[in-house]
Amino acid sequence: MSFCINHDFLGFMASLLTVGSLLPQVLRVYQTQRTRDLSLWRYTLVFLGTSLWGLYFWNVNWIAFLNETICVVLYGYILYMKLTEKQREENNFIL
Repeated sequence: MSFCINHDFLGFMASLLTVGSLLPQVLRVYQTQRTRDLSLWRYTLVFLGTSLWGLYFWNVNWIAFLNETICVVLYGYILYMKLTEKQREENNFIL
């Protein structure tokens, strides 16, 4: 028994699942403005890996490239919040 896989559909579904799995974390960070429990190294490595996948997919598959671009932006937001959390906390205590 064999079946045919539509690669564009597969890429689209992978995009939905990948971005969908990241959205709850991004929303939580946005709402709480806290990243204390998140691993800086994990998000740095995933950000870099996703960036490299985006470069790989640049000419290969536009759906996968779009997915990687969205993920890079979302991971970048989490990293920014993680790296600036201490400064934001210090500014809140001064006010």
